[in-house]
Amino acid sequence: MTSSGAIPLNVDTIHAAPAYAGSGDFTSCALDAGDGNAWQTLAWQADLPANTAVGVQARTSLDALTWSAWSDVLNSGDAVATLGRFLQYRLLLSTSDMAVSPQVNQVSAVFGGATLPTATPLRRPVRPLRPAHPRRRQLTRLRRWWRRLPTPPRIRRSRRQRQPRPPTRPYPRVAR
Repeated sequence: MTSSGAIPLNVDTIHAAPAYAGSGDFTSCALDAGDGNAWQTLAWQADLPANTAVGVQARTSLDALTWSAWSDVLNSGDAVATLGRFLQYRLLLSTSDMAVSPQVNQVSAVFGGATLPTATPLRRPVRPLRPAHPRRRQLTRLRRWWRRLPTPPRIRRSRRQRQPRPPTRPYPRVAR
């Protein structure tokens, strides 16, 4: 179905079978409320023909790494189950009539200032393991061997055996 540009391509209808899938879901990206804020409510606006349904679930996180379990948000505008700086929502769409489908037009979430528990920081940053270079391994073995060698005793001279120090200036200072 291409057009060379000179003759317009007219399409009356296109049929795909089946018209709709029986169910499906959409998962949003992580939304950040900002430092010191927490997500509080989740609302949506949807068109639901007969024999269709929309379910909404949400989860939150303090650090965008560890997430709470998915919890159902039963009604539009209800509170999110757990407070968190990051929010992710999931829309569960279903139909029993393959000719129609639910349509979600808008999803909005409200956040506000809240006292959030702080995420526990790691005690020290974790360094990724890397294989040691063969030369480094040899040098480490050599250092260990050198440390195990007995140290010779220090020879200390008595005061009589010490040589006198030479004067700092070989000639006496002449006044000008």
